Formats: sequence, C-alpha cells, structure tokens
Amino acid sequence: MDFQVVRKEALPSTFRTMNSDRPDTVGARIRSTRLELGATIRQLAEQCSLTPEGLSMIERDVTGVGLPVLRRISAALGKPVSYLGKFEMLPVETLGQKIKKARLYRGLSKTELAREMNVDVKSIHNWESDKRLPSNNNVILLLMELLTVLDDCLS
Repeated sequence: MDFQVVRKEALPSTFRTMNSDRPDTVGARIRSTRLELGATIRQLAEQCSLTPEGLSMIERDVTGVGLPVLRRISAALGKPVSYLGKFEMLPVETLGQKIKKARLYRGLSKTELAREMNVDVKSIHNWESDKRLPSNNNVILLLMELLTVLDDCLS
C-alpha cells in the first residue's frame, strides 16, 4: 500500500519509536510496522476499513484483533499475518495445537480450513481442542498443511 510519508519530527516523541521495555505484542508489531512505513493511524485505518479509534485500541492492546481484521491490516502493511499475529509463539505440544498453529499461520479461519479440507467446522474445532483425532484421509491433508507451514517458517 502507498502511504504518504509523515515527517518524523511532526510526530510526538512517544510515537517515534516503540518503547524498548514494551512487550512484544500483536498491537506493538502493528504499530511499529505502521511507523516504519511512515503511515499515520488514520491512513492505515482507512486502508483497513477501521476507525482510527479502533485501530488505536488494537495497537495499544486494549482490544484483541480477529483474523479477518488482522488479514486486512497484514495486506495493508505488507507483512505476513503470521508475523503480526505472533503465531510463531503458539504452543505445539499436541496435534491439536499443531493444527491450530498451521491454520492460523496461513491466516485461515476454521470455516475456511474446513471448506478446504471438505469437513465440517466442528471437526476442525474438535481436532484443535484435542477432543478427536482426524481420520486417516484427513491426517494426510493435515500433514500437507503442516509441511507447508514448516516450509514457510524455514524459508
């Protein structure tokens, strides 16, 4: 996306750089990326069909951000949804956690993954919560998903 560059001296000092002791959060990643591009909060909000107040709340971690909004922000900032969403930090101890991480890393909702795999959303939910194991056919599809994510992580 093309953003009009804002002169840094025009920004209050608190917005020039991220506070170094601020935790690495989804909001912090969005804000720092926006500032690196020289975009104002109003410009990014407009690109993402958000209000500036709503985007500000996301950047300050006052409110969470859903996957559809995160995808719009990701597209506007030119950063992977996996980076902005901090999905690399998700646990991978169980098969369900690995499935969820792979899904989110690709920026897919449960509905979208279910549609892609030709299963119902409840199946995805049950797999991710480790309530049920996928059938043999679905295990092969899920392994392909996990390998795609692993490839993305390593490249």
